[in-house]
Amino acid sequence: MTEKRKRRWAFALGLFVITVLYCVYYLGFVYGVFTRVPMKTRHIVKFLFVLAVYGVGWLALRRQVAEWMVKIWHMLYVCGVGVMLLLGAYDWGIARLPAAVRSIADAVQELLVSPLLFIAMLLLLRSLRVAGGEEDTK
Repeated sequence: MTEKRKRRWAFALGLFVITVLYCVYYLGFVYGVFTRVPMKTRHIVKFLFVLAVYGVGWLALRRQVAEWMVKIWHMLYVCGVGVMLLLGAYDWGIARLPAAVRSIADAVQELLVSPLLFIAMLLLLRSLRVAGGEEDTK
């Protein structure tokens, strides 16, 4: 298998796994399957989904893209997870967060679980390759 084919296979597999994780997350949390689960357990499960998507994305991107793109991936997830941990610590330790803040936290979490960031990295990579003169249009 050529290097180009391996790269495409890694990207396709990463996108597939992230999409499946997002579908499971969306069905479980948006459609309310986990409504009877205690709040702390839901927080932990949501956090595990974010970590799983981060790991899959990192594995798919680590050898295929420039080092600075992997650093962007890390920075996005570190910032997002940091915000979520701070809000979660407040929610668990001090008081329940207001609904408006919880909705912002849910939006950040959904962004981190969705395949949107992975697709953005792939589009950025492709545009850089085309601008650099590489033939990667197939």
